[in-house]
Amino acid sequence: MKIRKINDIFLLFKEEIKKALSLEKDIEFDVLVPKTKENGDLSTNVILKVKNFYKDIDKKEIIVNSINKEKLNIKKVEIVEPGFINIFLDSKWITIVGDMVIQNGLNIIDKSPNKKIVLNIENKQDIDIKSRAESYYFVLKNILSSKGYDMIDSHKLKESDNQVIKKNINLGKLTILRNGVKLEDPIESILTRKEINFWSISKTFKSDIDIPLEVSRQNSLGSHYFKITYLYERTSNVISILEKEGYNLPENNEGIVFNDEDGKELIFSILKLEDVISESIKFLEPYKLFDYIHTYSELFHRYNSNLLLRTKSKEEVLGHLYIMKVVNRFISILLDMIGS
Repeated sequence: MKIRKINDIFLLFKEEIKKALSLEKDIEFDVLVPKTKENGDLSTNVILKVKNFYKDIDKKEIIVNSINKEKLNIKKVEIVEPGFINIFLDSKWITIVGDMVIQNGLNIIDKSPNKKIVLNIENKQDIDIKSRAESYYFVLKNILSSKGYDMIDSHKLKESDNQVIKKNINLGKLTILRNGVKLEDPIESILTRKEINFWSISKTFKSDIDIPLEVSRQNSLGSHYFKITYLYERTSNVISILEKEGYNLPENNEGIVFNDEDGKELIFSILKLEDVISESIKFLEPYKLFDYIHTYSELFHRYNSNLLLRTKSKEEVLGHLYIMKVVNRFISILLDMIGS
């Protein structure tokens, strides 16, 4: 099975688990990315789901040993009560996931059947709320598009559009503070549209957002805009420097070494995007995507702060060059989604 999308990976593991368990019934179970890395790179509730159908399901060790670890490039499998299997992936998956991102871009997201959504922002008369509404609408439209949805204006509705999903949203206020005092100037005269987008989607639509001007205009990790866009700038610079020094990735990525846990987590965290996009659409709250990007940025900053390339072997440097290229491609996709 060729891995083109995140869901291809989940489907691959589902099929192999079904074979390992010789499931006779079409039993539904999940394969997903756990919230904490302590629970593996992937996790499944298959034992919990099938034990209602199979009396000998307590033979969990036999079940786990039946999974083809070599074929699936699995490093370790753990059983966790009451019926979960945690799967730790081999480093070979770094290039499987990475190549998927580099080659397919935003198409790593599985498309849903085309649906139309009408989004009505109810309280955009105030100039600052209108500014947030424009950001909110733009980002949500990109999120919906990534899954195959189509966001349309209410005045373009046709009588035949009887399957349209209609949503009303009442946004909180968006204000700028200087030394704790609200500025009366229009937000768009102070911040760029890109910066406004970052702050506008940093919270649920129900929340008011106060933007401290002192923080938002600084190149520091306290600024949402800098913290996230830094990933693209940093990876671009490292890639450029290494390639000028003669480091180039070999064909089929053979001979490169991945032995950095933070780097591995950066790649495997990409698999969470599918669920994040689905949740953002389910609740029409792009801040879920923002939270994901923000957390991803924190992981990169940790990885980058411990990155001592001059102490690494050539094979290790090539491994980090590969990780940088994947992160560069991935963060550029996410920045496009939020309008930067």
